[in-house]
Amino acid sequence: MTEKTDKSILALINKENGTLIKENRYYIATVAEILLFTACQNIAQRGDNENGESINKVLADETKDINKTEQLSVMVRYYYNNTVNERFLGYVSCSELNAKALFEFIKKTLAACGINIQYCVAQTYDDASVMSDHQNGVQAIFQKEVPKALYTHCYNHRLNLVIVDVCKNIPEIEQFIILLQQLNNFVSRSTVHVIFLDLQKKLFPKTKTIELKKLCETRWICQISACVAVRKTFPVILLLLNKISVESKSDRSMEAKSILEHINFEFIFCLHLFCDTFSQIKNVSDYLQFPNSDIGTSCVMVESLIDYLKEFRTVDRLFNVLLEKIVLFAENNNILLPEENLMCKRTHRKLPVSFASYITELPTSKNTVMCKNDVKIIIFNPVIDRMINELQRRFSNNNTILSGISSLNPQNKSFIDFQILLPFIKHYDVDIENLESELKLIPKLIKRHQIEKKTKINTILDFIHLLECYKLAFSELYLLCTIAIIISTSSAGVERTFSSLRQIKTCLKNKMINSRLTVIAILSIEKNISKNLDMEKVVDKFSAAHHNRKIMLILIFFLI
Repeated sequence: MTEKTDKSILALINKENGTLIKENRYYIATVAEILLFTACQNIAQRGDNENGESINKVLADETKDINKTEQLSVMVRYYYNNTVNERFLGYVSCSELNAKALFEFIKKTLAACGINIQYCVAQTYDDASVMSDHQNGVQAIFQKEVPKALYTHCYNHRLNLVIVDVCKNIPEIEQFIILLQQLNNFVSRSTVHVIFLDLQKKLFPKTKTIELKKLCETRWICQISACVAVRKTFPVILLLLNKISVESKSDRSMEAKSILEHINFEFIFCLHLFCDTFSQIKNVSDYLQFPNSDIGTSCVMVESLIDYLKEFRTVDRLFNVLLEKIVLFAENNNILLPEENLMCKRTHRKLPVSFASYITELPTSKNTVMCKNDVKIIIFNPVIDRMINELQRRFSNNNTILSGISSLNPQNKSFIDFQILLPFIKHYDVDIENLESELKLIPKLIKRHQIEKKTKINTILDFIHLLECYKLAFSELYLLCTIAIIISTSSAGVERTFSSLRQIKTCLKNKMINSRLTVIAILSIEKNISKNLDMEKVVDKFSAAHHNRKIMLILIFFLI
């Protein structure tokens, strides 16, 4: 009887404990889910009053955050489960910004995540001298410690510099960009913006209203999107400027008249040049920002862009098609067309003779008359020529190792060319004899695969997926392709983390320490992984880490 009573009492205790533990685990899991939600949505979890008298006090917290602290963002790229992955490792607050200190920050971040720095095969940064300098930059210091860690200058950054060079070194394009900015600033005014939207609704009631895009001083590729928005709303813009220009005694009336006066055939030509011709550059830029973009395909796309521009430059028919489109656009919008045979006249505004020793007179662009044939000589040819030259200069890799990588792209003319691959093979210590044998067999395998599966091998990623099934037979080639796909062409992923930083560390969260910032940032940036967290495991880890006896989270059975 006593034995039965004892068992019943123990059973009751275990049952009560079980109920209490279940409730506790539910509460902790709910708190964890709330924290996860706020982290993923970049919502502040508390206020910023952290002084000693606060009744709501809590615990303590290579771009500047809201506190003007320089933050270094570190990401890794790897190939796993047939997928290219880019993962954010965290922010590091940089007390020093010299190359040696930055390298040490990177090294410590990798070590903290359990990543052996010797396994790094490449490094990608922008062209800042502290990162890219071949003698004293971060990449040089990194390569001394890890000789195989090849450096690549971000392709997207290079492409951006091409646009910058064209926009700032061709006077007509520079003037066009200035006018575009003035137009955007004018329309963005609250009183003007309301009229702009109302006119859109009246003229095009069945279409969605379009906002003009702000021009960006750092990402010049955005200028293309700004031009597209202006072209789509061009009739509305003309009506808006005309409507405001007839207002009497108004500052904005004078500004509207000034902008309207400069919207001529030359402006329309530049507008179409950006929207149509430069859109090919945006296609390449968009690809470079994809996390699974690879350096081989990127090289092919840049080469194709150069070929396209060369053809556009030399084939008169292509230019004539563009010009006809622009002329039709001008006629539809009642923009005066320049006379075909009118010579360009540059006039001087005469100053008093007494000023001759103090100032040099220059031709005034306002009085320049440009005919239809002149736009090709004065604008089109210089723009295309400069763009081709800049693309060739910035993307002509003298690095023979990178040339070898592009040779692994199935679309490349030199696909699996052994001689071109050789520097790449030697750099990563791949077995040359075995690889030579594999290269002789692989064309037959590719051909057979394409016939049987009725599919084409177009990218390095496609090539790796094929080799995945035969990686024991093509181990060296599989290794080379894996390294090639890992090497990043762009630092766009890191730049996206800077955007997240501005959303995470706001005025409500500006007191958090960097370790907390990194944890919240990882949850926010890696949302797809965060949302799949098992809350039961989270509670188990919480219990193991804190050993809090006041909160029972694990059931302890009493054995008789």
